[in-house]
Amino acid sequence: MSTEPTLEKSQWNAWMILHQLRDILTQFRSEELGQYGITVAQAAILASLSISQGETTIDNLSKVLLRKHHTISTALTRMEEKGLIHKNRKQHSDSKYSITLTEKGEQACEEAQRGKSIHELMSCLSKEEVVQLSTLLKKIWVRAMEVDVSRRGFPL
Repeated sequence: MSTEPTLEKSQWNAWMILHQLRDILTQFRSEELGQYGITVAQAAILASLSISQGETTIDNLSKVLLRKHHTISTALTRMEEKGLIHKNRKQHSDSKYSITLTEKGEQACEEAQRGKSIHELMSCLSKEEVVQLSTLLKKIWVRAMEVDVSRRGFPL
Protein backbone atom coordinates (compact mmCIF):
# COMPACT_ATOMS: atom_id res chain seq x y z
CA MET A 1 0.00 0.00 0.00
CA SER A 2 1.45 3.35 -1.08
CA THR A 3 2.02 6.08 1.49
CA GLU A 4 2.38 8.68 -1.25
CA PRO A 5 -0.40 11.27 -1.27
CA THR A 6 -2.88 11.01 -4.13
CA LEU A 7 -3.59 14.05 -6.26
CA GLU A 8 -7.07 15.40 -6.04
CA LYS A 9 -8.83 15.71 -9.38
CA SER A 10 -8.80 19.52 -9.07
CA GLN A 11 -5.01 19.49 -8.50
CA TRP A 12 -4.49 17.30 -11.56
CA ASN A 13 -6.75 19.51 -13.67
CA ALA A 14 -4.93 22.66 -12.54
CA TRP A 15 -1.59 21.03 -13.31
CA MET A 16 -2.69 20.02 -16.79
CA ILE A 17 -4.02 23.52 -17.49
CA LEU A 18 -0.70 25.04 -16.37
CA HIS A 19 1.26 22.57 -18.48
CA GLN A 20 -0.81 23.17 -21.62
CA LEU A 21 -0.93 26.91 -21.05
CA ARG A 22 2.86 27.06 -20.75
CA ASP A 23 3.16 25.32 -24.11
CA ILE A 24 0.64 27.63 -25.79
CA LEU A 25 2.17 30.78 -24.30
CA THR A 26 5.66 29.70 -25.32
CA GLN A 27 4.49 28.97 -28.87
CA PHE A 28 2.77 32.37 -29.23
CA ARG A 29 5.72 34.18 -27.68
CA SER A 30 8.21 32.29 -29.87
CA GLU A 31 6.34 33.33 -33.00
CA GLU A 32 6.23 36.94 -31.85
CA LEU A 33 9.90 37.11 -30.85
CA GLY A 34 10.94 35.36 -34.06
CA GLN A 35 10.04 38.59 -35.86
CA TYR A 36 12.93 40.21 -33.98
CA GLY A 37 15.29 37.30 -34.52
CA ILE A 38 15.40 36.22 -30.87
CA THR A 39 14.12 33.27 -28.87
CA VAL A 40 12.09 33.22 -25.65
CA ALA A 41 15.24 32.29 -23.71
CA GLN A 42 17.21 35.12 -25.32
CA ALA A 43 14.42 37.60 -24.50
CA ALA A 44 14.60 36.50 -20.85
CA ILE A 45 18.36 37.06 -20.83
CA LEU A 46 17.95 40.48 -22.44
CA ALA A 47 15.32 41.43 -19.86
CA SER A 48 17.57 40.29 -17.01
CA LEU A 49 20.46 42.28 -18.43
CA SER A 50 18.23 45.32 -18.78
CA ILE A 51 17.08 45.03 -15.15
CA SER A 52 20.71 44.78 -14.00
CA GLN A 53 21.54 48.05 -15.79
CA GLY A 54 22.98 46.21 -18.78
CA GLU A 55 25.73 44.24 -17.05
CA THR A 56 25.86 40.95 -15.16
CA THR A 57 27.66 37.59 -15.06
CA ILE A 58 26.83 34.13 -16.37
CA ASP A 59 26.53 32.86 -12.79
CA ASN A 60 24.05 35.60 -11.93
CA LEU A 61 21.98 34.97 -15.05
CA SER A 62 21.96 31.26 -14.26
CA LYS A 63 20.58 31.93 -10.77
CA VAL A 64 18.04 34.55 -11.81
CA LEU A 65 16.70 32.57 -14.79
CA LEU A 66 16.88 29.17 -13.05
CA ARG A 67 18.96 27.67 -15.83
CA LYS A 68 22.15 25.68 -15.80
CA HIS A 69 25.40 27.52 -16.38
CA HIS A 70 26.14 25.77 -19.68
CA THR A 71 22.63 26.54 -20.98
CA ILE A 72 23.14 30.25 -20.33
CA SER A 73 26.67 30.15 -21.71
CA THR A 74 25.50 28.55 -24.96
CA ALA A 75 22.70 31.09 -25.36
CA LEU A 76 25.12 33.95 -24.71
CA THR A 77 27.52 32.66 -27.37
CA ARG A 78 24.67 32.73 -29.91
CA MET A 79 23.59 36.16 -28.73
CA GLU A 80 27.11 37.49 -29.06
CA GLU A 81 27.24 36.15 -32.63
CA LYS A 82 24.04 38.11 -33.34
CA GLY A 83 25.57 41.26 -31.85
CA LEU A 84 23.10 41.44 -28.94
CA ILE A 85 25.64 41.22 -26.11
CA HIS A 86 29.36 41.40 -25.37
CA LYS A 87 31.11 38.82 -23.21
CA ASN A 88 34.07 40.52 -21.56
CA ARG A 89 36.61 38.38 -19.73
CA LYS A 90 36.99 39.60 -16.17
CA GLN A 91 40.41 40.64 -15.01
CA HIS A 92 42.43 37.94 -13.27
CA SER A 93 40.09 35.18 -14.45
CA ASP A 94 40.19 32.88 -17.43
CA SER A 95 36.65 31.58 -16.94
CA LYS A 96 34.61 34.53 -15.60
CA TYR A 97 32.86 36.94 -17.94
CA SER A 98 30.97 40.16 -17.52
CA ILE A 99 28.00 40.29 -19.87
CA THR A 100 26.86 43.62 -21.31
CA LEU A 101 24.09 44.64 -23.68
CA THR A 102 24.97 46.17 -27.04
CA GLU A 103 22.85 48.87 -28.66
CA LYS A 104 21.32 46.16 -30.86
CA GLY A 105 20.58 44.12 -27.72
CA GLU A 106 18.89 47.10 -26.07
CA GLN A 107 16.70 47.57 -29.15
CA ALA A 108 15.79 43.86 -29.21
CA CYS A 109 14.94 44.04 -25.50
CA GLU A 110 12.63 47.00 -26.08
CA GLU A 111 10.89 45.16 -28.93
CA ALA A 112 10.52 42.02 -26.82
CA GLN A 113 9.06 43.93 -23.89
CA ARG A 114 6.18 45.24 -25.99
CA GLY A 115 4.68 41.77 -25.51
CA LYS A 116 1.72 42.02 -27.86
CA SER A 117 0.97 38.29 -27.52
CA ILE A 118 1.13 38.48 -23.73
CA HIS A 119 -1.25 41.44 -23.68
CA GLU A 120 -3.58 39.75 -26.14
CA LEU A 121 -3.83 36.59 -24.04
CA MET A 122 -3.99 38.33 -20.64
CA SER A 123 -6.64 40.85 -21.79
CA CYS A 124 -9.40 38.45 -20.71
CA LEU A 125 -8.45 39.15 -17.07
CA SER A 126 -9.21 42.26 -15.05
CA LYS A 127 -6.33 44.03 -13.27
CA GLU A 128 -7.48 42.47 -10.00
CA GLU A 129 -7.53 38.99 -11.56
CA VAL A 130 -4.00 39.49 -12.91
CA VAL A 131 -2.82 40.40 -9.39
CA GLN A 132 -4.63 37.37 -7.95
CA LEU A 133 -3.17 35.07 -10.62
CA SER A 134 0.32 36.44 -10.00
CA THR A 135 -0.07 35.91 -6.26
CA LEU A 136 -1.18 32.29 -6.69
CA LEU A 137 1.53 31.48 -9.26
CA LYS A 138 4.20 33.04 -7.04
CA LYS A 139 2.98 30.88 -4.15
CA ILE A 140 3.47 27.74 -6.29
CA TRP A 141 6.83 29.06 -7.54
CA VAL A 142 8.11 29.63 -3.98
CA ARG A 143 7.04 26.10 -3.02
CA ALA A 144 8.77 24.68 -6.10
CA MET A 145 11.99 26.44 -5.09
CA GLU A 146 11.70 25.03 -1.56
CA VAL A 147 11.16 21.50 -2.86
CA ASP A 148 14.05 21.89 -5.32
CA VAL A 149 16.43 22.95 -2.56
CA SER A 150 15.26 20.15 -0.25
CA ARG A 151 15.81 17.53 -2.97
CA ARG A 152 19.20 18.72 -4.17
CA GLY A 153 20.51 20.75 -1.27
CA PHE A 154 20.84 23.74 -3.59
CA PRO A 155 18.61 25.48 -6.11
CA LEU A 156 18.81 24.27 -9.72
